[in-house]
Amino acid sequence: MAGDMNWDQMAALVAVVAIVLNLPTILGPLYRKLHAKIRPLFYRGFRCDVIRWDDLHERKIALVPTLMSLSSAASELGSLTADSSTTPLAARRQLSDLDVFLSRVWRATPNPVIPRPSYLPVDKNFLCLDFDTLVVALLVDGTIALGSKHDSYLPGHTSFSISYGAVRGRFYLVTPHPSPPSSSSSSSSSPPTPLPAHAPYILANLTNFPHHDYIRPVIRGMTKIDLLLIAQGYPPFYRKNFTTKSRVTVRHPVKEMRDIHRGAWLVAIGFSSEVPLVIYNSRKMNAYKEACGRVLHTLFRLHGIYENHSVFGNMLDAAVRGVTRMNGNGSGSGLPSVLEESILAGCEDSGEIGNRLSAAEIGLAMKLFGEFDEGPVREEDREKVERVLVEAVKAAVSGVYVWWQYVNNHGNPMPRWMYDEGIRHCPVWIEDGGVEEQPF
Repeated sequence: MAGDMNWDQMAALVAVVAIVLNLPTILGPLYRKLHAKIRPLFYRGFRCDVIRWDDLHERKIALVPTLMSLSSAASELGSLTADSSTTPLAARRQLSDLDVFLSRVWRATPNPVIPRPSYLPVDKNFLCLDFDTLVVALLVDGTIALGSKHDSYLPGHTSFSISYGAVRGRFYLVTPHPSPPSSSSSSSSSPPTPLPAHAPYILANLTNFPHHDYIRPVIRGMTKIDLLLIAQGYPPFYRKNFTTKSRVTVRHPVKEMRDIHRGAWLVAIGFSSEVPLVIYNSRKMNAYKEACGRVLHTLFRLHGIYENHSVFGNMLDAAVRGVTRMNGNGSGSGLPSVLEESILAGCEDSGEIGNRLSAAEIGLAMKLFGEFDEGPVREEDREKVERVLVEAVKAAVSGVYVWWQYVNNHGNPMPRWMYDEGIRHCPVWIEDGGVEEQPF
């Protein structure tokens, strides 16, 4: 029949139908590749920058304004990158408060991330910070320890929110799954090997930061290293070099983490004119208590050596009773009544401790409480020790008193997420100018 379709025509028709039905499968990979290449071109005006820990200078922090108008910021900072010709105009105009803050405090300038990480949305602005950089920035602003405080952090969870005064933040820990195995591996008798995955990272919103317009006086003279060490567990009174009440500069006795177990840093508090951060690492609280115990142990030792001394005996007896009471109660309350009959009376808040001592003598006084000697004072050291002993004991008693009063009345435990080793080494991608409650 003329109208009948022969077998060749039938086969051709089936082939055409099969091709049409399989077009998505055939063209899908090509489409996705083209989409991945072309889409970023439409959003090339969106920034993707990074400020690393090493971009923050190590000099002492000065009292400077931390916020300014965007026009002033643009004038002072210039472009966001060293080569403005390669940075889109839209990105150069979008200076966030966080950019300005990091520049004003540490002279840090954002650098573009090229190529943009494939896991980041192309239609949003991002600024990447090292975790340590984020922590010290929050400590400098200080809102994290003031006003109403709340966070939903739980160890092991992949997301949490923070609310510190006006500052709001949301954090999401992303651990990408391994990519599917390559098809070529299926012919092998060995199990398929997953392709490499991205390292874990954090996506974050951070709003109303910084909260303060100026660097607070407590931060003046500190460095980024000072702040990070305090976050990691150094006492909140720590400065690498601190200024005494007599305006003498002295090297702090805590030089490594094990030194926080010793009593020398409490003696340093008694001599120091520095104001502590209002936040401390509560995970190290047992070490701080041990340091208070070391002070008491040293006082017992000295009392045993000088108990019959006409001046030192009564002083050390009062010191032992006073520190025993404070450590037992976890409070400085009631100390004045214990000291009132001794030469230590009023030392708990005296501004004159060590005023007549040199830097070397103050160092000797701290060393006396920083070592684990059990025996008598060596004869060749006796004269030097006795010359500083009254001021050393005053500083020790005062330091323990100030510490317990700080813990009970002024200090705030640092949020636990800030020392979580599981997230500390993850880059933090903050959506620049992120909107509160906006999901990722």
